Amino acid sequence: MARVFLDSDVILDLLLDRQPFSAHAAAIFALAETARVELCTSTVSFLNVYYVAGTQGDRETADPLIRKLRSVLTLLPVTPKNIDAA
Repeated sequence: MARVFLDSDVILDLLLDRQPFSAHAAAIFALAETARVELCTSTVSFLNVYYVAGTQGDRETADPLIRKLRSVLTLLPVTPKNIDAA
């Protein structure tokens, strides 16, 4: 199975229905639902998504979405070795 790294902007396009990109983001997430790809993001990106989703909308709406999102994404740690390699 292929692993696909998602930047926070792609995730936010889906969560916040940002046009015209939300349809493309939904297609990527649909691939994960059919187990064709494993979706990954960094822990830093995930925290950024949580922050932006909470400030762009309301926390009552954002919190359940973030919990569901967490069950779909594999979180990759950001270590000093990763930063040095970048």
